[in-house]
Amino acid sequence: MSLLEKNKALSALSGKKDFNFLKRKAQVFSYQWLKVFFLCEEKGKRISLAWSLPKSYVAQSVLRNRFKRWGREALRKSAFRGKIFVVFLRRDKSFYKNMRRKDFDSVFKAFLESLGKGA
Repeated sequence: MSLLEKNKALSALSGKKDFNFLKRKAQVFSYQWLKVFFLCEEKGKRISLAWSLPKSYVAQSVLRNRFKRWGREALRKSAFRGKIFVVFLRRDKSFYKNMRRKDFDSVFKAFLESLGKGA
């Protein structure tokens, strides 16, 4: 699969309508510092993705962007297809600042395994 095809498989959720629909109809996965609202769709469809990672939780944009990038990479490598809304829960300011890639990956792997799709 080319880089262009990979990018077409990932789109952004936007608008109040999308979020309200997901909150009403989606399944919820909660694990440690992460809450994920998701709706699985048939194989071959795209991944629609949204993030909630407020500045009040993680002040540095470098860190916010890093977490988003890590999450996108994990989802692209997985077999998951559908709509997903990822919510980072409030923690101490130093919690997210000190988070390492392996910690992030372990939580995302737990989410994907809960779907039965693996990572």
